[in-house]
Amino acid sequence: MRATSTRSVQAVVVQDGWSPPVQRAVTASLRRQVSALEVDAGGTVEHSDLLVVTSPVVFAPGGVRALLRFASAPGRIVTRVLLPGGEPTDIALWSAAWLRRQDVDLHRIAEYGLDFDRRHLPGDDPQARAWVRGDEVGITPIGSGVDRPKGSSLVAGLRLGTGRATTSVRAVLGRIRRTRALARQRRQHAGG
Repeated sequence: MRATSTRSVQAVVVQDGWSPPVQRAVTASLRRQVSALEVDAGGTVEHSDLLVVTSPVVFAPGGVRALLRFASAPGRIVTRVLLPGGEPTDIALWSAAWLRRQDVDLHRIAEYGLDFDRRHLPGDDPQARAWVRGDEVGITPIGSGVDRPKGSSLVAGLRLGTGRATTSVRAVLGRIRRTRALARQRRQHAGG
């Protein structure tokens, strides 16, 4: 799975047993981040990536893009998102090209769990399947009492942005620390 724009992502949201406010929250958080949004599995994959959501979550603004960046390793077939208290198969980003080659039944895509992975994914390729924590890519589980869906995705977006800012600052500080340590070593070796 190569890094592509979010326009290449088709999302399938399986909303079994969700309340209407939860359904609206999930679809609203995805609406501007994917090129096609389907409720319930089925149809054909017309894009290069297929995002399957079977758990009530909100995607922060930029959450799908962050997931795509994480899933961009060559040979990546599926990236699964780990959520606190959730199943490891609740959210998956699939390579649509692989799904088409395998002739996978898209009406049952939400049912394909880890047993499907073990049977169909190459066991000798460590890049075929990856796992990412939901909070690292801006995906947050929501409870049944969702009053403000925009608020839920905005909070997730703030967390994602804070994580990015922290990572950037730590990278700069680490580079400065290494540069100073190297300069100190050079002075010691030049003087001694």
